[in-house]
Amino acid sequence: MGAFENRLAASGNITFVYYSTIIQSVASVLVVNHTLACAIFYLGRVGQQNGMANWLDTYEILAYTDSFQYMMSFNWVLGQYTPAPFPYRAQNEIEEVLILVIILSCLPLLGAQIGKITGTLNLMNEKAKERDYVRRDLRRWLHKTKVPKQLKERMSRSLDEVLNSAESPLDVKEPMALKFLPSTLLEELRVVKTGETLSLHPLLRMLMDERLLLAGRLVSAFRTQVEVAGERVFAAGNRAEGLHVTMSGSFSLVLQEEASIVQSEAGLRSKSLSPESHNLDVPHGTWLGELCLYTEMNHSATLTCLTYAKSLGVSCGDFLKAMRESPAAMVAIHEWRRPWEILPEAQVEECELLNPGTSHIHHMKTSEAVDFTDFVEGLISRSLPVEELCAQIKGKVVELRDGGIYAQLQHHDEAKRAILSVLSMLWLLKGDYDQIVSCQKLPTRLSRSTWTSIKELLCWDMTSSQLMALVVLLSVRGLSKSADFTKLCPPSERRSPELVLEYAVSNLKSYLPSLAGLPEESADYVTSTVRMLGQFSFPQFLQGENNPHSVWMLQSCLKQEDEVVFKMFLLAQTCVLCGVTGAVSLQGSHFLNELNGRSVLKALRCLQNIADAKPQAVYWNYIAARAEALQLQVRQAGHLVLARLACLTRTVDPERLRSLEAEWGQLTDRERDALHEIFLLDGHLHKAFIFQYLPLFLTNAIENSDLGLRGGLQFLVELYGKLLDHRCLTATGPTVKVDIYSLASIVAEVDGLRTLRKCLEHVRIVKHGNGVTALLTKQSYQVLSGQLVEHDRNADLLEVLAAQQMQLEKLVLRGHGGRSRARELVEERFF
Repeated sequence: MGAFENRLAASGNITFVYYSTIIQSVASVLVVNHTLACAIFYLGRVGQQNGMANWLDTYEILAYTDSFQYMMSFNWVLGQYTPAPFPYRAQNEIEEVLILVIILSCLPLLGAQIGKITGTLNLMNEKAKERDYVRRDLRRWLHKTKVPKQLKERMSRSLDEVLNSAESPLDVKEPMALKFLPSTLLEELRVVKTGETLSLHPLLRMLMDERLLLAGRLVSAFRTQVEVAGERVFAAGNRAEGLHVTMSGSFSLVLQEEASIVQSEAGLRSKSLSPESHNLDVPHGTWLGELCLYTEMNHSATLTCLTYAKSLGVSCGDFLKAMRESPAAMVAIHEWRRPWEILPEAQVEECELLNPGTSHIHHMKTSEAVDFTDFVEGLISRSLPVEELCAQIKGKVVELRDGGIYAQLQHHDEAKRAILSVLSMLWLLKGDYDQIVSCQKLPTRLSRSTWTSIKELLCWDMTSSQLMALVVLLSVRGLSKSADFTKLCPPSERRSPELVLEYAVSNLKSYLPSLAGLPEESADYVTSTVRMLGQFSFPQFLQGENNPHSVWMLQSCLKQEDEVVFKMFLLAQTCVLCGVTGAVSLQGSHFLNELNGRSVLKALRCLQNIADAKPQAVYWNYIAARAEALQLQVRQAGHLVLARLACLTRTVDPERLRSLEAEWGQLTDRERDALHEIFLLDGHLHKAFIFQYLPLFLTNAIENSDLGLRGGLQFLVELYGKLLDHRCLTATGPTVKVDIYSLASIVAEVDGLRTLRKCLEHVRIVKHGNGVTALLTKQSYQVLSGQLVEHDRNADLLEVLAAQQMQLEKLVLRGHGGRSRARELVEERFF
């Protein structure tokens, strides 16, 4: 009977358990009374046989029917331990002994059973009162808070459904004993209970293997979700946020046709209830939305609860966080998802047509054959005017033609930059100094000596395959910046132009006939060079935007590639820089003037023979070389910070550097210490941030007379503090990239530092992978426009107190020679 009650309790039928307890108590009393009634009747028969006085003869019981004799026996026994009077008495010693036994044994038995029945009834009454109290409490609160009537009714119905369900929280309460058990046992209990559900999935069952030590983290990543009847777990057309596993209750899965989803999103009449929709009942332990763990997707069905129900859910981020510490688990997940991603070629062609936003791009595919044999050599060997060179390049490179993919994507300026990049490569290889400086004014014109030095570092006796690879790479690189072109790539490959370019080189050759027409060797050169472009940004290195860790990534890439690939990489990067002014003029390069040429030359020299050099030495040697060009002697770490600020602000003359030094001197010691950490930590051995678009931010701050460089640096220190408060350095990788484009774009027009600070209070910090994005919110734009004014006198007083405190700290630090940790680390390694 106990096992039966346990099964009832496990299935949630607590009420039946109560009834079973009452029935058992009543049955126990009846069985004992029946046994004693049979015993006293038996003693009467024994007395008859032995000729003794007995109650059967005395009260002439045998004259009645058998059923009446049993009831008289039963009634006599019952009368011995209840207040009900009965006229019969024992007629001999044996019968008297039995009567005493009945009284002494049955009174405690009856009391115990009555107590059990009473306790069960009281418990049932308490449960009913508790439910009524919960309902009344909710109604009272809804009435006091003046909740709308329709919402009040919905909440009341939902509560009734929850309380009347088999999974009612009032019926299944955690026992008090759990509070006294150690946390390790409780965690083990959770792992075991949840693991029973998770182990139904083949992949998760493998990941929960004891040898991987991942069961605890995997179970902790799943969260229990509670839904009521009519509530949607997810809806068709919405973005899939994670994997769901049904646990209890009833669910309905409605599969809708694509047309109904599109029409419902457009605000048209939905066809979800039409015969085209398919309704499926979902049993317990069903896995839904697994594909969203591996790629971004929208739901094609709607999951609705029919009753009060529970499910387990895990987001993609939580799942990755739980698994990323185990290389074996990551490999297993990668192998498991391959069948989801790799489709037959015929299906790939069909799926491309379903990619949202790319329908107008598919007609840009072309099968035109392109042959670059002897093309580049012919351009280098002949002396042609710029117009003729452009015409020949457009005639051979399909993408750059007037009807090519650049033109069809309305990316005309980028096409001109690509053409100027190719022209710059040809001028460098031919040594055509006059042509590359033809558009430059005399005071800033690139000197022949600087030109010769750059040419010596970049040019060598290149093969035909290498020349073809560079021409095609420079021609198609600009497409990676097109928003429409990036839609041809999976969402995971759209995070940067370098990733888009790497994906396009490998998978989008049907859109890039020049790339498809390359010989195998040239195609390999393009792939290797593009891979290196994704690991190291030469323009960022040139203006001090990256850090020593970026140099280390370049060194790691060099170990996997040939030296000639590195040379092609440097030449391609330099030509891309020369081509940035292509939208202005194709008659030479405005960028490669004397001042910029010297910076490029210093960067190229520092990147020579870096395979075995320390990345910190390579990076800071370049910064020191830039400082030397500005007549700044580097004697301490603070000078390196000034030199790096000069790079970030595009300072190329000593006079402007002195203005920068004056702004730097107005900062407090605390602010300078924070800037030392921002600009001196290498992001390799010591974790650090890289602020993307920092040159744009500082340039706009300088141009804003209400803010200035000092205000921009002070704001950067406060942003740095906010990032630390949000624990952004806990992201994976030694360097955390911080995207501040939204902030950099508004700095030029902001009223002042105070407004920028108030804007920062409403900025949302979004973590993703190994990066962070600072996003302006609606409140931030309201602060900027003056719609949201939050003047607080206390804040003004705090600013005054903070300034006074900084002055005191400044005196103390000077007295004790205090220095920042980053400053000490750099001085220790560099000086």
